[in-house]
Amino acid sequence: MKSVKFILNLIFSIVTALFIFSFFLSQEYSVKRTIEIQSPADTVFSYINNLKNWEKWTVWSSGKNTNINFNYEKNTEGVGAKMYWTEKDEKAGDIQITYSVPYDYVKYDMHIGNYDLKISGSFIQKSNINRTTINWIKVCNVGFNPLSKYFAYLFFEEQIGTDMSKSLRKLKQNIESNFQ
Repeated sequence: MKSVKFILNLIFSIVTALFIFSFFLSQEYSVKRTIEIQSPADTVFSYINNLKNWEKWTVWSSGKNTNINFNYEKNTEGVGAKMYWTEKDEKAGDIQITYSVPYDYVKYDMHIGNYDLKISGSFIQKSNINRTTINWIKVCNVGFNPLSKYFAYLFFEEQIGTDMSKSLRKLKQNIESNFQ
């Protein structure tokens, strides 16, 4: 009986300690990936600034999941452009471009409905003649939920960062092979 009580007290202490420690974890996590594309800034910007092109280069839409359907509002380029995706007849999420400066910057907000997750992202371009460097930054606020904080702390960089790197390589491949 003493050993059962000891084990229960130990479990309670560990859960309590993890809960208290979660208050010291950040609510906001960011990931940044960079790539250089051998193409002028106007070509790269036009490709990123059009949400219809995202199906062609983002990992999560081009091969990782074949059950995704995309729908667009009338405007697919620049500020206000919006894309929705569904999986198995359920609304899975949307992306909307919220800020766009030609040849320099594209900012978007993403909402993943199944997880009630909001991610802000941006593409920052730096160009030099026929080379364009893209810095892709994603920022996610997970709120106060201790489980969300631990998940983001342990996996956000690795999971999101890996997909971002693969997507940027595909973006580079698409632009360099189609616009040279």
